[in-house]
Amino acid sequence: MMARSMEAAVRTSLADQVYSRLREAIYRGELAPGARLVQTDVAAKLGVSRIPVREALARLASERLVECTPHRGAYVRRLEPVRIRESVPAVRLLLRAGVEVILDRLEHGELLHLETLNADMAASLREGRLADAAEFNCRFHRHPFAACGLDGLYDCIERLVPCCPPGLYRVIAARGEQSLAEHRAIIEALRHRDRRRLLEAAEQHLSANLAAVLALGGERPREQAGE
Repeated sequence: MMARSMEAAVRTSLADQVYSRLREAIYRGELAPGARLVQTDVAAKLGVSRIPVREALARLASERLVECTPHRGAYVRRLEPVRIRESVPAVRLLLRAGVEVILDRLEHGELLHLETLNADMAASLREGRLADAAEFNCRFHRHPFAACGLDGLYDCIERLVPCCPPGLYRVIAARGEQSLAEHRAIIEALRHRDRRRLLEAAEQHLSANLAAVLALGGERPREQAGE
């Protein structure tokens, strides 16, 4: 029984290592959108068996960084600029709905946690840990919804525009300081329970993030392209 437990612990540790290596490569753009991830090839390159690779790919798929399809295998998720642009009106409606509830429910302790997440993101940026900065950025976005019982609503928004698309590493590197400032504006609006300021700050942050994500695919939002 103990031998079995130890074997499972080693396998879990290896899966975590494979996950971290692949995740970092995706964020850095070393694994480009659309790149195929063959389990045997990844296992050979990292010196592990296929089992931890399979578990790591499943975890990456749950985070929408990887797509796993029958008979085709696993691929790094592609950006879909057209789909993103078409989703903007729905995202804005869902965001507004969330703001209404968050303003009423968010407690002071949760506001302090948002400040901590933003500070952690800032520290990661200063130290050049961009993957960590991207993770704190995603946590910052999700936390107000999760704290107010709106996980389902946030999941709907994330399905429309994933918070951690491949290449987000480059987005964080390019506009990290701007994101931090936009986060601070959101926090201040929440602190003062100012609905108008919060909506403005949230929509400004959304527009800037969408523009940066679309730029990865060589496109710009319609309003910026003058369409």
